[in-house]
Amino acid sequence: MNNNVILLISPSFKLISIKIEELKKELGYEDAMVTTYDMEEQTINQVLEDANTLSFLTPQKVIIAKNCSFLEDGSSLTKDEEKDLLDYIEHPSDDVLLIFIVKKLDNRKKIGKTLKSKINFLPLEVNEEEQIKKLLSSYKLERGVVKLLVEYCNHDIEKIFNECEKLKLYKIDTKDITIEDVKELVTRELPVQDNLVFSLVSSIAERNKRHALMCYQDLLEYKIEAFSIMGLLESQYRLLYQVKSLTNQHLSNEEIGKMLGVHPYRVLKTRELLGYYSLKQIGEMLKYLADLDYKVKSGKISQDILIELIIFNQ
Repeated sequence: MNNNVILLISPSFKLISIKIEELKKELGYEDAMVTTYDMEEQTINQVLEDANTLSFLTPQKVIIAKNCSFLEDGSSLTKDEEKDLLDYIEHPSDDVLLIFIVKKLDNRKKIGKTLKSKINFLPLEVNEEEQIKKLLSSYKLERGVVKLLVEYCNHDIEKIFNECEKLKLYKIDTKDITIEDVKELVTRELPVQDNLVFSLVSSIAERNKRHALMCYQDLLEYKIEAFSIMGLLESQYRLLYQVKSLTNQHLSNEEIGKMLGVHPYRVLKTRELLGYYSLKQIGEMLKYLADLDYKVKSGKISQDILIELIIFNQ
């Protein structure tokens, strides 16, 4: 495995920046000259030419290639470019730390699979709660602060970093952060569609029609049509069926999430609904939604009353 060529995978610029600094320290490149290439504007040949050129200013170099669309679902390398890259990986410069950055690796591409097998492959996954505790380690935190911050930041790691910095500055004198501090200082994000759909399903399961209607109105703020919202409901109930089926196998949230291709947090939240439904009841709900789908498409009912029908008929 080549330690001088590294592939970092994360949608978070902050996490990547932190990891690069850690790698420079771990691998002895703290004093190296750093050059960054944007692969949306520059070529892999420019990167490799730099990597193969001796540095006259410092004995070591760190070369960062960001926005590597040829490893995602964007552009591709030519055969010559791909060969040049693989040749470099087989015989890299001892004084160069070459780092490729992507938000999400496209595993269908041959070049991506090849790089994963030949270089250090580091997907940067993060536990939001542990990250908050680390960022605020020198502060006393009231019980519930960490979970509230995750909720208010809507699991957005970039926002978590920013809000933690704001809280640290705000309470720099007392070093004591309370729930009220979070409520006062942190702007609560409108939940993403998945969370809103989960809340809608939860309200339907609890027969809380008032709250279900409120969730529906929140979803409409995203300019989503009722028919599309029903599609999101179908997706959530299918996930509920799958999670309930797999739960009996004593799998963790991470294991189930990996099997189903969803975030472990979504599995965790879905498990909160398991007590409301049997597998038979979930199956009946999916049939009911499929029947409504047919009636809307055939013009038998209007999509304008679709979600209300679902809410009030449960």
